Amino acid sequence: MKKDFVIHDGELSVEDNYLQINDHQPRWFKIGSQVSLISAILYGVVIIIKYFRTGDPFDLWPGVAIFVLGIPALIVQSKIIYDSRIDYKDIRRIVIKRNLTDQLTGDIILRTGRKRRVIIDQQDLGRFERDHLGELVEALGAKGLVTEVK
Repeated sequence: MKKDFVIHDGELSVEDNYLQINDHQPRWFKIGSQVSLISAILYGVVIIIKYFRTGDPFDLWPGVAIFVLGIPALIVQSKIIYDSRIDYKDIRRIVIKRNLTDQLTGDIILRTGRKRRVIIDQQDLGRFERDHLGELVEALGAKGLVTEVK
């Protein structure tokens, strides 16, 4: 039995054996994000190298900050997936919550430790939380998925 939910920028379908997500997230977005993070880390290294040539302390600290903040960001970005079809057997749990920008998001956490984020509703424009959230949790629970609403 197929159950469709209209989300912020697409559709979320609870199929028989898998969860289908159509939210227009391009597959190249992950590569673009990783390339930009790697370039920022390399820029930090270049600034640190410049410090050793000139001895100017204004070159050292920005370079160290960019490098130190870039490494964890790259690790976090590598754990995000953009797949549009996820089998139920691969899903550990789903966490639905509001973030700081007032978006209702669903984090699909996989057994491998990776995560797929879906923006369900933005700034309560579609009133998804009031009208359809209970139905979504019920449909996911019927498929044996642990769903937390925070």
